[in-house]
Amino acid sequence: MRSLPFLRRDDPVPAALPSSSEPQDADQIALLGEMRRLFTVLNPPMAEGPGRVVQFISAQPGEGTSTIARAFARTATLQAQQYVMLLDLNTAGPSQYDWFQQASRRDRALALGEPLDIGVDATPLWRLSGEHVVTELPNAARGPLMSFHRAGPSRLLVSRFRHESLRDGQTAQVGNQPEFWNNLRERISFTVVDTPAASRSPDGLVISSLGDLVVLVVEAESTRLPVDNDLCAGLNAGAIYVLDGGSIGERWTERSGNLRAAR
Repeated sequence: MRSLPFLRRDDPVPAALPSSSEPQDADQIALLGEMRRLFTVLNPPMAEGPGRVVQFISAQPGEGTSTIARAFARTATLQAQQYVMLLDLNTAGPSQYDWFQQASRRDRALALGEPLDIGVDATPLWRLSGEHVVTELPNAARGPLMSFHRAGPSRLLVSRFRHESLRDGQTAQVGNQPEFWNNLRERISFTVVDTPAASRSPDGLVISSLGDLVVLVVEAESTRLPVDNDLCAGLNAGAIYVLDGGSIGERWTERSGNLRAAR
């Protein structure tokens, strides 16, 4: 496994977004443009020092969280002068890794490379449960539970949860140990975390106190206000923004009502 080199000030900077001569999808171009405006509104600090972590979560599945998190991560590569991580904590259903693999069939510039050693051990991120953990192999999986891949020649990194490392009867949940996040901040300039919907998993709530900013994605027509408010109350984060995932094509401003600060 190759190691991921540091990017230093005098090092050549790789491409931000994967580029290609293939025709660009109009919807993807529009979405990336919206995310640039969203990035400006949120204005996450990109100064020197420990890396920054922005978490995306929704109350229910199907509200566009993964799509928005992916586009926001690609946009962040335009701002950061180091690597940007798209950290996918969805362990069930389609993953970010799957999206890039499928998209690369149309655009080879989106192809993900072989696993990279980024200098961060992902073991502390996970808690394992199941009969093997209790009776035979405490806290042990078959191998690493997460791998990290670079999108083409860009500085965008994408994580992959390795289901094949789980033993029969094992399940994995995100733990609240800060060790992983502290190490990640030392290595990665900017991390965008795609977390599963709160109705499916508590993982997003567990890690909400460990990031710098949480963006709660809601589909205004399907998510009731009490659900939105309950989830905001359960997120243990210092800064929370609520984003209407159904308003793509409108202006991303707090004044417009589709983005508001909840805390």
